[in-house]
Amino acid sequence: DIIDYIPAARSGLDDWESLIYVLCWLGTFGISIEDEAQRIADLKAQKQEQSKAGAGLRGSILGVARDKRFHMLSSSTFDAYIVQDFYKEDYKSLQEFVHDLRESLFDNAKYSQECVGTVVITIKEPHINPFQARIAYASNIMSDLLAVARDHRAKAIERMSGDK
Repeated sequence: DIIDYIPAARSGLDDWESLIYVLCWLGTFGISIEDEAQRIADLKAQKQEQSKAGAGLRGSILGVARDKRFHMLSSSTFDAYIVQDFYKEDYKSLQEFVHDLRESLFDNAKYSQECVGTVVITIKEPHINPFQARIAYASNIMSDLLAVARDHRAKAIERMSGDK
């Protein structure tokens, strides 16, 4: 099981991480059925073009896990390889929300520098496992994440009331 690769106790932080993935999925494939159908058609056409050019898509589970680990490595790789490829131009507020959630969850040095990152450092002792380190501050980090969500909710309400 791939999730067992990084030993750490489970917490509500895992739910927030899952929310990031769900929002990335929606940003990538669209929010409506029509968006998703169009995006899938676009990706199929793109895949056919890649096949013609001889470029294959990596599809193994380990390849996907490796790619996910790379994409989550830093805010810059996350933004460059995931967030900037959200399907529609008008998903900018979703891009900002997902970026801020990822940053608050994985790059939050507010409580301890050991909490920062998505890579377990095993080169020297003591090993640094940011997933495990974050457990000690889980309730604080979840409060930060909730504050991010509330802030983006307020911005969305402001945008919607400005559209009327």
